[in-house]
Amino acid sequence: MGKMQGLAPSGVAVSTALDHQQQLQQQQLQQQQQQLQQPVVGYWLSDKKRKKLNFHVFAELCRSHGIQLVKIDLQRDLEQQGPFQVILHKLTDLLLEADQGNATSTNLVQRFQSYVDSHPETMLLDPLHAVRKLLDRCRSYDLIQELEICRLERAISTPAFVRLNTSDPEEMLELMRERHVTFPFVCKNIVAHGSASHEMAIVFGEAGLRDIRPPCVAQSFINHDGVLHKVFVIGDTFHVVERPSLKNFPAGKSDQKTIFFNSHDVSKAESASHLNARDESQTAEQRQQLSPQVVRRLVEGLRETLEMSLFGIDIIVDRESGHHAVIDINAFPGYDGVADFFPALLMHVQGLLQAHKPSDGVLTNQRLQTPNGQLEPPTTGELIQHHQAQPQQLQQAAACRDQDSASAAGLSALQLPRLSLPSRPHGRCGCTASRSSWPVENGGGSGASHLVPTKRRVHSVSVSPAAAADIGMVCHRVSLVGKGSNGR
Repeated sequence: MGKMQGLAPSGVAVSTALDHQQQLQQQQLQQQQQQLQQPVVGYWLSDKKRKKLNFHVFAELCRSHGIQLVKIDLQRDLEQQGPFQVILHKLTDLLLEADQGNATSTNLVQRFQSYVDSHPETMLLDPLHAVRKLLDRCRSYDLIQELEICRLERAISTPAFVRLNTSDPEEMLELMRERHVTFPFVCKNIVAHGSASHEMAIVFGEAGLRDIRPPCVAQSFINHDGVLHKVFVIGDTFHVVERPSLKNFPAGKSDQKTIFFNSHDVSKAESASHLNARDESQTAEQRQQLSPQVVRRLVEGLRETLEMSLFGIDIIVDRESGHHAVIDINAFPGYDGVADFFPALLMHVQGLLQAHKPSDGVLTNQRLQTPNGQLEPPTTGELIQHHQAQPQQLQQAAACRDQDSASAAGLSALQLPRLSLPSRPHGRCGCTASRSSWPVENGGGSGASHLVPTKRRVHSVSVSPAAAADIGMVCHRVSLVGKGSNGR
């Protein structure tokens, strides 16, 4: 009897160990089931882009909100890595190399496109055919001029430009006359991506034509008081950040020598050089102001035409006429100065997922529809209620973006909405045409941040108080969002 009693503790220990093992197995099974039910977002970014963005922070933010963010390996079969509800990418380097005949890049791009073609349910941020349009500056400028806001209303345009494929000065002058390009002009690389795309020159007279290395784009220089407005588009919202730019130069031909410069260096937030020195006697209020309405309509037009949702626009304002001019468009820019980029990107992805989620709560490839088969548009008040995030939360997310991976884990404490209300997707891309009430703080520029009410949208944009007063609009700070039932 005593021996039997002596064996009891050992038997209990074995039983306890088995119970613990079963609990672990059950927990693992539950985790696997939860992962299977979670939407999967695949992404491909170059190592440089991923590190610059601190993209591990976005991965942690997605994970804390029930979304799996999976890094895509283009060297492996994508079928084995999916399925993906959304794919986020910046394949511009590979697209350029493929277009230039690189066999390896061509195979990788074809493999990626083949997967996308065979999975029409997968939403792509952004379509490759759209991204390709922005790799050629001339093609981008033509696209701008075809927009209704440029073609009919002439509220915004691109400065006169011409493609130069010749090194003969006389032929250059003839091409410039045909396209109304005047001195001084900015000479740019035709390819609008990569480090070489930032290498530019200002040509002041005919003697400077010998400094040009074709093929290139010659674009008339417009004095804009050294201010560049960078517009960053994220889904159905846009953020405006003010940056330094080239100073004013005398109009017309001159004997001044050609100035070579790097546009990236000139327009850095902290940049200060003789090329971007501003007139100290001129106050911010005396400068021509950016029009939020013009920017809004431009963004809407481009988003619909390109069928893209992640791109950047560089805009300058003519110091004499106040006319707005687009000088560049970029696919998936760096979003420098947009402090809440990751929360805004998460909200956009959530909106796309919600648009493909039916009322029974099961995520499928079908869109959320009303009984008559139409997508149900949310009201502004509903959007504000579901999209609103407290300024403190946005500051936490912004802080995490600039910290290391250990600190980034703090993002899981953010109580952002799990899923936003449905937008109206254009087919398979992430471009939407619905209202948005994502609030932003000052994006790093000198202007205050306001919500700009529109008929169908509520966009986030940074504008100066003077500009807001000039157009007579009522702007509210982020803390006032949702005070009224109509969201204003």
